[in-house]
Amino acid sequence: MKNFKKTIYNFDEGLEYLSSRIKGKTLEIPDRPVMVGICGGSASGKTTLAQRIKDIFNGDAMIFSMDDYFKGKDFMQSKEAKEKGIVYFDHPEALDIDLFNQHFEALKQGKSVKRPIYDMNYKVQKRVGYKKVKPRKIIIVEGIFALSDYFSLDYDVKVFVHTDKHGRVIRRLYRNLKRTGQKPLDILKIFFEYVDPMHDKFVEASKKNAEMIIKNQYSAKTETKKFRYHKIQLKFNKDLKEKEIKKAGAILTKTSIQIDDYYMPPNQNLSKTNEKMKIRSENNSYKFMYEGPRLFSDFKVSPVFEFELDENTKDKFQKAYGKKIKSIKKKRNLYAIEDIFFAKDTVYLALGGKAQRKIGDFIEIYFNEHQKDDKIKLENILNKLGLDLKDHIMASYFDLSE
Repeated sequence: MKNFKKTIYNFDEGLEYLSSRIKGKTLEIPDRPVMVGICGGSASGKTTLAQRIKDIFNGDAMIFSMDDYFKGKDFMQSKEAKEKGIVYFDHPEALDIDLFNQHFEALKQGKSVKRPIYDMNYKVQKRVGYKKVKPRKIIIVEGIFALSDYFSLDYDVKVFVHTDKHGRVIRRLYRNLKRTGQKPLDILKIFFEYVDPMHDKFVEASKKNAEMIIKNQYSAKTETKKFRYHKIQLKFNKDLKEKEIKKAGAILTKTSIQIDDYYMPPNQNLSKTNEKMKIRSENNSYKFMYEGPRLFSDFKVSPVFEFELDENTKDKFQKAYGKKIKSIKKKRNLYAIEDIFFAKDTVYLALGGKAQRKIGDFIEIYFNEHQKDDKIKLENILNKLGLDLKDHIMASYFDLSE
């Protein structure tokens, strides 16, 4: 076994040391299960790490999730929860602490338990049954409170999984859209209003109880490939006149002023990971816009999250992400030609106060997945607008403003 010492590891290194540590413990204590505690913030990758460990030890390991011990929506709406100031699920007392402690000790002694089955869907959020669980040689407990002082849990190995706030935001958005069925605005609102403050208060506080810390940083290059929605566009640095647009048969559908404020999370540089995080202001409304690294394509294809924001969530986002790094203003006319939309943009970089520098005039054409593969339609649209495919540019307005 490798010599173990308390330190900080990247994910792959940490997985190697952790598996070695667990293997050693199985030899030290062969008469009972080895109890492994994996703690970390929401969407930090606790379950991923637990699953990797389970896979390494095959049938000798099992995952025991704390999520199944939530008391549920009825408790959250109860007088008891209100009196205790428990306003959301990311509070230790939102879980059935006594039952979990009992089951933990029983499993540790080699006894079977009837584990609750909890439905995470936001419309349900309650216990829907029980399942008999037999202990294995290695029991991996994972949850945001796995190392919390609220639980009297005596582990053999204790791990904290660390992910920066930006990574937890994006991962939680992607995960909860599939897992809980929530709307993206509700996911972001809950994160900044409840999850993040509870993380700082309870989860980070339990890091001191860990023997090792594994950094599982968000990888935009690989993780955004799972996104369902992609922005597909062609951009041209050209100023088409209104008579040219009208001659092409395009119809004006919207005129607006858009202001895109770009933000950088604390202690991170999104430019190095080819990510962009911004809030768009348009007609007294706001939109959250995250763009991942561009995918390899003849078009500019980027995985994105885009949805409307309320002002309160916007303010909380701005507070969490800190000072904006750039502001870009667009005078935009949006047109439709056949079933294709395109924008005529005059773009400026805000320099502070009323000062601004013109970046240029552009045409942006938008496509869905099917339209971009219709080469005949594409050629027809470009010909009508007097554009040549070889002249399109990949750079964003953010990049062009440098």
